Amino acid sequence: MTEAASIPDVLEGRATWCVVEGDCLPVLGKLTELSIDAIITDPPYSAHVHKSVRSAKTNDLPDVAEFECRTRRQVDLGFEHLTATLRRRCAREFSRLARRWVCVFSDEDSMWKWRLSLESSGLQHVRSCFWVRVGGAPQFTGDRPAVGVEAITVAHPPGRKRWNGGGKVGIYAHPIVANRLGQRGSRVHPTQKPVELMLDLIQDFTEPGEVVLDPFAGSGTTGVAALRRGRRFIGIERMPDHAATARERLAAEALGDSVNSVRAKQVPMFGVK
Repeated sequence: MTEAASIPDVLEGRATWCVVEGDCLPVLGKLTELSIDAIITDPPYSAHVHKSVRSAKTNDLPDVAEFECRTRRQVDLGFEHLTATLRRRCAREFSRLARRWVCVFSDEDSMWKWRLSLESSGLQHVRSCFWVRVGGAPQFTGDRPAVGVEAITVAHPPGRKRWNGGGKVGIYAHPIVANRLGQRGSRVHPTQKPVELMLDLIQDFTEPGEVVLDPFAGSGTTGVAALRRGRRFIGIERMPDHAATARERLAAEALGDSVNSVRAKQVPMFGVK
């Protein structure tokens, strides 16, 4: 890849991927009706979820011995929680753009809100699937069970449905992405989904050559999975640092390599240095 591709490049088959930096709604509004095969996305979660994120990481806190409560401190995810207005407006755009499947991640308690928004926009709710978060964090307070799953609300325009999963159940069990022993540096986004999970979703809900859209692209994991499965990908990400990470990961994937390997080899990702 010698230069950054655009959305028309991907839609018209001149490029396999692009990542657009900016708010998703203005970008979505410029896309032609029914121009996307599938939307698979992981938008921000509810205000409650954002306020409840905790971390047990202590290696960068020198005063934990004096202040034990710091071992269960609240984590700032670095981006705002999902609002009802944004959810409804996104649902309308998803319904306008998607030819086939729409798959939206959420916390379990919010999946009904996505279902109502998608149905109100003209899509049919097909199923609520779940990602089993293998290796997820415990409940640090110890007074209730920890969250073990995240929901995937699956919708489709009215009409004939086709997917590649046969009759299997909509449960996807994969380890979380965490910077733990032996995994240092593997997580590049605070809510990063595992590539293996996204590979499964891309395989089940899309066909080779189709265009997959992620309006909340984050670090580009959906795009990595799309390229690996032979699909085209359009990502939209409002935060410049995450958009840059997504482009770097996708450029490496297009070379058949990983970001760390490309960096180590000092291979240029965007043309000749």
